[in-house]
Amino acid sequence: HLAGEDRGAQLAAFDAVLPDPDAAGLAARARIAEGWVLPEPVPDDGSEVDDAGDVAEPEPR
Repeated sequence: HLAGEDRGAQLAAFDAVLPDPDAAGLAARARIAEGWVLPEPVPDDGSEVDDAGDVAEPEPR
């Protein structure tokens, strides 16, 4: 879901692409219907502590 987009249009597009969804598809459609949006990414503070930003950091050499 992109902020500002019409939820009805999103559901129509979802239904056009996936007309017979399985359980995972139904759950995704329900999240769209509820107005679910992607969470904001966690900024990397540059530390080497095991945090969400470490996923994008290369391994030290």
